Amino acid sequence: MKRLLGGALAATVALAAPASVSAQRAGAIEIGAFGSGSWFDDLYQTKDRWGVGGRLGFFVLQNLAIEADVSGIWTTFQPTDQDLTYMPISARLVYNAPLGEWTSLLLGAGYTRTSFDIKEGFGFDAADASESGFGGLVGLRLAPSGMVNIRLEGTVDYISSVDELFTAADESALIYGARAGLSLMLNNKPKDSDKDGVPDKDDTCPGTPMGVTVDEAGCPIDSDKDGVADYMDRCPNTAAGVRVNAEGCPLDSDGDGVTDDKDRCPNTARGEKVDANGCPLPKDADGDGVMDDKDRCPGTPAGMRVNADGCPMDSDGDGVSDDKDRCPNTAAGTQVDAVGCPILFRDNKPTLILEGVTFAIAKADLTDASKAILLTVAQSLAGNPDVKVEVGGHTSSPGSNAYNQRLSQARAESVMAFLIANGVNSNQVTAKGYGEEQPIASNNTVAGRQQNRRVELKRMP
Repeated sequence: MKRLLGGALAATVALAAPASVSAQRAGAIEIGAFGSGSWFDDLYQTKDRWGVGGRLGFFVLQNLAIEADVSGIWTTFQPTDQDLTYMPISARLVYNAPLGEWTSLLLGAGYTRTSFDIKEGFGFDAADASESGFGGLVGLRLAPSGMVNIRLEGTVDYISSVDELFTAADESALIYGARAGLSLMLNNKPKDSDKDGVPDKDDTCPGTPMGVTVDEAGCPIDSDKDGVADYMDRCPNTAAGVRVNAEGCPLDSDGDGVTDDKDRCPNTARGEKVDANGCPLPKDADGDGVMDDKDRCPGTPAGMRVNADGCPMDSDGDGVSDDKDRCPNTAAGTQVDAVGCPILFRDNKPTLILEGVTFAIAKADLTDASKAILLTVAQSLAGNPDVKVEVGGHTSSPGSNAYNQRLSQARAESVMAFLIANGVNSNQVTAKGYGEEQPIASNNTVAGRQQNRRVELKRMP
């Protein structure tokens, strides 16, 4: 029987070894009950029987406990066939050697006090005996839950001096036991200061805020692996490898609103407007609608109409921009002055013969062709209000002097009236008839007389 018990215990240890058990921490309390069997030395002349027992243990160190247990075996004293009660009380140190997460090997040693009571009829004691000895324990702790444990163990008690109730000789004996039972572990939960479900001893990130989801190491989950835990990550789906700020969002080093991973122009000046690629938008410093990189006339005043090059418009193509052009509709090819008006007096000459300005025969009525020419004159004078002129009327010699004088005066006044009617200030122009007194060609020829019949403008101081 003893060999069978030892062999069964060794087999149980071997089969359970691949499993694992969590450590029993200091301060844990164990309360248990078990079924117990005893195998007695032949000196006791007592039948081997089963009984029940209980234990109380306290872990003074991690995996090391002080245990006390008591059991009762109801058997028979064979010489007299009387009932016998065997009650061992043990106190021992038991070490729980972890084999893994849910299994540990139990090794214990300590003191044992045994008592035997032989019963008479009706339950009265006929004889009793007490012995002291030392005992050992080996077994397995199986932990199907953190609180309820299964214990399987074998014991052996060495009695140095068997009581004289059983033998007159001073002899020693061994008593073997086997137990199987359940234990309740109290106060054995590992310390978890931050309440994240990971014991302090395994917690790589102590002090995790309450309610934060953690991994098996007790550290907050970082789903996108950007170095910022999910509970602080305002950008939880950052692409792998992207550098982020303290809030888990992609960095925007130049503060232009485009993150570094998308910014093709990473050093944009602060405050500069950029496109979707983080590059500066084309500027229009003068606000004329033409970007600076294409503007050939930067600094155009606000509100000025410009062409595709950003330069002031010159609608009539005379070389003077519309904003400065006092004569905006000058005919193509007309030479103009600085204000865009036709030049009347060239090379500083004080007089100008108005070629093509003619009248009805012997009258002061302007021809239609003359009016077209005089419109250009009127445009120039209106655009240069500081210029004052005299309209001089001249005739050829046919006719009396008095007639020619009156005709030239009337024709000069007719031109003056046309100019005033077409925008020239009356203060700018006067009219004077010179008759036939200032010929420029001979009156003896048709061509000469035609030249003498003329209208002249004279610039006045």
